Amino acid sequence: VTFNGASGFVKLDDGFIFTRDDETIGFGVYNFRPIQVVASEDDAADIYTARSYKYALTAKKTPGNGWEQLPDSPFIYADGTTSQPWPARQVFENNYLSSSVRAGGFALFGIAAFIYIGLALWTFINRKTSTVRSAQPEFLYALCVGSLVSLVSIVTLSFDESYGTSVETLSMLCTATPWFFVSGYIISYMSLFSKLQRLHNVLQFRRRQVKAHHVIAPAIALTLLAIIILAVWTAVDPWTWERETINDDTGETFGKCTSENITAYLVPLVVLMITATLLACAMAWKTRDVSSKYSETTSIFFAIIFQVEIWFVGIPILIIVDNVSADATYLGRVLIIW
Repeated sequence: VTFNGASGFVKLDDGFIFTRDDETIGFGVYNFRPIQVVASEDDAADIYTARSYKYALTAKKTPGNGWEQLPDSPFIYADGTTSQPWPARQVFENNYLSSSVRAGGFALFGIAAFIYIGLALWTFINRKTSTVRSAQPEFLYALCVGSLVSLVSIVTLSFDESYGTSVETLSMLCTATPWFFVSGYIISYMSLFSKLQRLHNVLQFRRRQVKAHHVIAPAIALTLLAIIILAVWTAVDPWTWERETINDDTGETFGKCTSENITAYLVPLVVLMITATLLACAMAWKTRDVSSKYSETTSIFFAIIFQVEIWFVGIPILIIVDNVSADATYLGRVLIIW
């Protein structure tokens, strides 16, 4: 339905309520401005001043045309200028990762990396001594490498937009984080398992000689399964960086790595990590009576138990502080990885 009315050309959309087409409506931006009004009573000496307001058209939009700023009628704000003021609401810092907490994370990374590399070098230098040979240096190397790979995930978690990192780069770091952490974790614990299983097989006299390749099949199997799951996750639904508004009234935002179907990939990865942990723990228990000259089974067993306790305490804390504090979330993750 179309016709010419008091406000100009009118077009009504087809339907039961006949909504008017926006393109046929004129809009205006009016600015209310104070004016001084001088009033007087009968006694000319008794004069007072009252405040009143008038409105002025500053911009308009006519049907078929865009917005037009009237040249002789600028919009005047409450401070008497034409400069737009800052919004009255509180401006949040968008929960960026603070530099001091980030420096602490890098410091912990440096300390642990120095220890792992130093232990690997010490093992290599003393590889021909009886103590190191009985400790199976090939598995000690794998343990150091796995721990170092897992540690790199601290670095991938240490960036956000406040450090000039683009969203594309942050998404790449998000995708890389589970690769480093999960693969390194499984390599570390399955190295312990293979080391202890080799010792266990020797004590059972099942073979005249037990080589390293005789006991690494479970480690290879779990590592390959983890790689397959990680590859599918990366190809189908990668972990990407997203900054979302968590408070519409204040505009507060929180940035983090997200994935639409994270549970479908995270659950099997966690199952593999738990499997590696339980296998190492069970084998440490089986070889608990072996002399410390050949194996540190008691220390390994209690170290694994301590690690599990950290997970039981740390994961609920991370769930609580999620979307609350970037610093607390980052620090909790770093301590669990470290």
